[in-house]
Amino acid sequence: MQTVLFVGAGRHQRRAIEGARELGLRVVAVDGNADAPGLAVADVAEVVDFSDIDAVVAVGRSHDVQGVLTVSADRAVPVVAAVADELGLPGIGREPAYLMTHKIAMRRRLAEHGVPQPEFAAVRTLHEARVAIEAIGLPVVLKPANTGGQRGLFLLEYEEEVERHLHAALAESPTQEAIVERFHDGLELNGLAIARGGHVEPLTLSDRLRPPGVGFGVGWIHVYPPTLSADAFAEAEDAVVRAVRALGLRDGIAFPQLLASADGVRVIEVAARIPGGEMARLAWHAVGVDLIEIALRQALGELLPDDLVRPRHQRPLAIRFLTAEPGPLPTGTVRRIGSLEKVLAFPGVVEADTYLSVGETINPVRLDGDRRGSTGSLTVLVTASGAPGTAALLRALRMNGERPVRLVGTDMSPLAVGRHFCDSFYVVPRGGDPGFADTILGIAEREHVDVVLPQSSFDLPALAEARSRFEALGIAVLVSGPETIRRANDKAETYALLERIGVRAPAWRRVSGGRALREAAQELGYPDRPVCFKPVFSSGSRGFRILDATVDRAKQLLEERPGSVSMRLTEALDVLPDEGGPELLVMELATGRERTIDGFARDGRIVLAHPKTREAMRAGLAMYFETLDDPALVETAARIVAELRIDHFFNIQLVGEAVIEVNPRISTVVYQEDVNLPYLGV
Repeated sequence: MQTVLFVGAGRHQRRAIEGARELGLRVVAVDGNADAPGLAVADVAEVVDFSDIDAVVAVGRSHDVQGVLTVSADRAVPVVAAVADELGLPGIGREPAYLMTHKIAMRRRLAEHGVPQPEFAAVRTLHEARVAIEAIGLPVVLKPANTGGQRGLFLLEYEEEVERHLHAALAESPTQEAIVERFHDGLELNGLAIARGGHVEPLTLSDRLRPPGVGFGVGWIHVYPPTLSADAFAEAEDAVVRAVRALGLRDGIAFPQLLASADGVRVIEVAARIPGGEMARLAWHAVGVDLIEIALRQALGELLPDDLVRPRHQRPLAIRFLTAEPGPLPTGTVRRIGSLEKVLAFPGVVEADTYLSVGETINPVRLDGDRRGSTGSLTVLVTASGAPGTAALLRALRMNGERPVRLVGTDMSPLAVGRHFCDSFYVVPRGGDPGFADTILGIAEREHVDVVLPQSSFDLPALAEARSRFEALGIAVLVSGPETIRRANDKAETYALLERIGVRAPAWRRVSGGRALREAAQELGYPDRPVCFKPVFSSGSRGFRILDATVDRAKQLLEERPGSVSMRLTEALDVLPDEGGPELLVMELATGRERTIDGFARDGRIVLAHPKTREAMRAGLAMYFETLDDPALVETAARIVAELRIDHFFNIQLVGEAVIEVNPRISTVVYQEDVNLPYLGV
């Protein structure tokens, strides 16, 4: 019995795995998701992240596989080629695999061979994108260089839109590359072709109809045969053959996408795999060709007989995805799934299926994945999206390696950096405004938000009070209860709590007015040693000052950079009223190594904690960190989280051995490759 290795074991792969077993083959399947449906039907299931080529090679070698393949997974194509190469198995080769999964390389190779295609430019920066648009002319299509599923795909009709969407496109590319292409209005076509020994045979062409509006690029209706004139049909088939040959595919299934307009046919892209979107079923019902069997036989290095690849009949066929907006289905969570018997009994229906499971979400159509219900596709609203670290936070949410995430940003400033990284952006009132929570709730409803992630301490009280209103609509708000927020945001009450549970904090006094500030500072050692103060309610080091009697004001004025936090007590007294005014927390100045514990909790119990150092401090923010293995630090965090009954994200900061800050929210995010705290918390 021959053994084949499937790289990826999702929904489409499951059907192919079952087909392989029906043909008498033994199947080994790998997928990083232990719940991947194809693993359940394989003879051997291995939970392996297939981006780890060495690990996949090891699986193939240990099971003595004779062939390796993937179905409908574009990012697995280079992996399959590399594994086949390493194991000495039949494959399409590393170069064709690269050319057919990297849109910039593909465009350049097609251009070298004179294959008709849209004018294009590769871009990495906003400047390059603007130059490309000026050269190509609007409208243009912007998309990542090497991803699929319509993630990061945008139709730009106005120049200012590139600034809004470029970062989202770059974020979807593992190599941070994007491509700008001239938009041509016309009929989109899906093609299927089979390469045998370097000879390319077109199999089908079908209309690819897409929804209007935000679902640009998503195919939701396929129609065979296509609505083309005979001349246009011949031109399209010629373009398919030329493109597949140019990209070097000698043996394999090609999935070209084309666009036919009044001035000719152009190749949009070509994939080296069986496509998703039920296109394999279209080939079976429309022309009687089994793409799964062809792919399996080619993976095993078998010669394909003509009767396996030539059409056996010609039957008109349409595939329609019933979706939410702009389709007929409502959005929401699936509670029950009934029988499809009535659908299948309807005249003309040859096949019907549901992609949904109970508990999954029906989303508006924005990505290919939205054609099915998904536990994966998420829409996250991020408040205060002008805060430091926002770019890293949004990138972490997008580049999660598991599911598509759509981002909605809000901020009180129209210039917030989040507007350039998010799919949608709204200017909202400040967190303390009485209308803040209602505004966020309205946006969350309009954008079909799944999760609200607040970044600012000023946003927490209103969202905590309104949390039940969001939850009634099925929207999770990652914020603790109102009492937890009140206690944690009151720095003096936090310090009192630390003393009560035996956690070291700096010596402190709660004061109001200049006279009380002077007395507290002197009690804590001023002027013999520095002390510090900050508002009782603040965040992001706002209002933090060090009182130091040794400050050289002339040197500070003439030699130091702006932003010094050190001052003499007399300077603070010149500003503050003698009595009254804002409440201040006066503290001994903690010294020593700065550390922090970031994490998230549920009902006062830590789910994940990440202890680390804080390095290269700038204006109270760490520029980088080093992860620590420190159980004692985590135990300290656990006591604080339990006492405050923190829900969701938290951040606890220490200087030396003293806890100086407890924040019941996500902290400033720093780029990190080995743990994705924002996404895990969501």
